[in-house]
Amino acid sequence: MASPLPSTPDKFPTTQMFDEIIVVIVGEGSDSKSFSVHKGVACFHSGFFRAATKSCYKEGKEGVIELPDEEVDVVEQFVKWLYTRQVDKPVEHHAAFLAMSKLWTFSDRRDVPLLANTMVDAMRDVIFRTRKLPTQALHYIYENTTPNSELRRFVIDLIARTASTDRIMTDENRDRWPQEALWDLVQQVWCTTGLKKMLQRIIPILQFLADSNNAQYRTINLVIRRNMASQNAPLPSTLDQYPTAQVHLTSVDKFDHVIEVKVGQGMFGADCMQSFFVHHGVACMLSGYFRAATNGNFMEAASGIVKLPTEDANIFGQFVAWMYTRRFDLDSMDTNTAFSTMCKLWAFADRRQVPLLANVTINALRDRIAKDWTVPTPQLNYIYENTTADAGLRRFCIRVIANACKSESLTGADKREMWPEDALFDALKILWEQRDHDKTKRWIKEDLLRLDMCKYHIHSAGVRCNKHE
Repeated sequence: MASPLPSTPDKFPTTQMFDEIIVVIVGEGSDSKSFSVHKGVACFHSGFFRAATKSCYKEGKEGVIELPDEEVDVVEQFVKWLYTRQVDKPVEHHAAFLAMSKLWTFSDRRDVPLLANTMVDAMRDVIFRTRKLPTQALHYIYENTTPNSELRRFVIDLIARTASTDRIMTDENRDRWPQEALWDLVQQVWCTTGLKKMLQRIIPILQFLADSNNAQYRTINLVIRRNMASQNAPLPSTLDQYPTAQVHLTSVDKFDHVIEVKVGQGMFGADCMQSFFVHHGVACMLSGYFRAATNGNFMEAASGIVKLPTEDANIFGQFVAWMYTRRFDLDSMDTNTAFSTMCKLWAFADRRQVPLLANVTINALRDRIAKDWTVPTPQLNYIYENTTADAGLRRFCIRVIANACKSESLTGADKREMWPEDALFDALKILWEQRDHDKTKRWIKEDLLRLDMCKYHIHSAGVRCNKHE
C-alpha cells in the first residue's frame, strides 16, 4: 500500500528515492522547457506523478511526462521547491500573491498537498508583513480553483475578518471581485456578524430617471430637472399635504380641469394604450413630471394628453387610485405579488418624481415585511434594473435583507439567481460597516497568527501540523 502524500514539513524523501530520473516537458513548441527530476522525489510529494509514472502507462515506460498546459515559471518553482522546500518570492506583494496562487493551483491540479499548505502559510506571512490583502489575485484564484477550495476559503476568511469597508468596498475595487468571490464573502461576513437590528425608515432619494429612448420624453425629463427649482410649491412628501381647491400651482387650481393620460402600448401598438383621466392640478401637485410636462410649451400642455408608453397600465391604475384615496389595494395580494407591486410603484414614483408615493410605498413595504416576516429577495433583480445606485428602495431592501436574514438564505443555485452582483456588493458593504463598528469582531494581527492553518491545508484523515509550524 502506497504511503500517504506528505502534508506537513517534517516528512522528507528517503535516500532510495534519488535514483531514477524522469523528464518533465512543460509548455508546447518553441516555448517548452524540459526539467529533469528524481522520479522518487516527485512521486513522494505528488499524487499526479505517482499515477503518471506507473509502469503500465506510456509515461512510466518512457520516463517522460508532458505538461503542455502548465506555465514554465510555475513548474520551475515547483522543481526548486522539490529539493529546497523554498520558492522565489517577488518583493512586490501583488506579484507575490499571484505567484503563490499559481503554485497553489498547480499543487491542487497535481496533488501536492505539502506545497499547497506551504503556499497558504507563505501567503499568510506576506499578509502579516505587508498588511495587504490578495484582492488583485481573486480573479485568478476563482478561475483556477473549485468551490470551497482551501485557497478560496483562506482568502475569503482573511478578507472578511481583517479588512475594513473603506479599504476594500470601494467602486474602484469592484473590478477585482469575481461574482463568486462576492457571493462567498457575503456569506462569510453574514455568518460572522450575527447582527439582526430593527428595521429603520429610509428617507428615499428623490431622483428622477429619464425613461425610454424617445427623444421627446428625454427632453421633457431634462426640462423637469431644470425647472423644478423654480416651481412655487414644493412637491409634497408627507401625508399631511393634501390637494385643496384654492392652492395655486402656476395659476391653476387643483381641481380645475381633467387631462388624459395614455399608458402602455401592448403588443398592438399605440392604438391599444389605456386611457386614464385625472385632475390636472392634483397630478401636478404630486408629480414633478406632470408639473413640467403639462405647464410648458410641449404638445402635452396644448392637447391635454400625456402619453406614457413605457409604463405598466396596472401600476398606473394603482397610482391613480392612490392619488385620490391615499390607499393601496394590497391586502388581498399574496406576499410575493404585494412586494412586486410595491417595488413597481416605487420605481414609477422615482421615474415620475412623486416623492410622497415613494415614501408611502416604502413604508407600506416595511409594514408588509414586518407582518409576514419575509423579505423581498425575489424582487432584487427588478429593483436593481429599475433604480439608481443610491436609490432609497435599494438601500432599504438591502439593509433589511442583510440584517434580518440568516446566511442560509444565500444557499442554493435558486438563491444565487435572485442576487444581482451590485446587490451582493451593497449587502456586503452594510455587513462590513456594521462589523467595523464592533471592534471585537475584527481581527488584529494576533488573531491572524493564532489562526488554525490546518483548516486550509490538505491533509489525510487525522493528520495535523505541529502547533509551532
